[in-house]
Amino acid sequence: MLEDGEPESLLEIGAGRGTKTILLQNNAQRLFGHQINMTSLDSHSFKTALLAQRAEEFGVEVSQVVTGNATKLYIPLGNAMYDAIFIDAPCSGNGTCGKCRIR
Repeated sequence: MLEDGEPESLLEIGAGRGTKTILLQNNAQRLFGHQINMTSLDSHSFKTALLAQRAEEFGVEVSQVVTGNATKLYIPLGNAMYDAIFIDAPCSGNGTCGKCRIR
C-alpha cells in the first residue's frame, strides 16, 4: 500500500464475466491516474475466459486471470499477497445489474 492509501495490488474474488473488473479499473484510473495491479479470480473457466476477452476489448489491465476455488486460495495463488481484496459475496451469478429489472 502506498502512503496515500492507494493499493499497489488488488485481488478480485468472484470476478465473473468481468463487469466489476472493468468498473474497478476505470475507477482506479479516475482516482489514481492509472490502473492498478489486479488479479481476478472466479471458479468457472468459461467466465474467466470471457473476462480476459472483455478486459482486452475495454483496455483494462488484468495482471492475472485465475480459475480457482476462493475457499482454498493457496492452490491457485500460492503465497501471493495483496493490498486490497474485493469480494463479490454472495455472488448471484446474474451479472452486475446487467439483467436487473424492477417489477
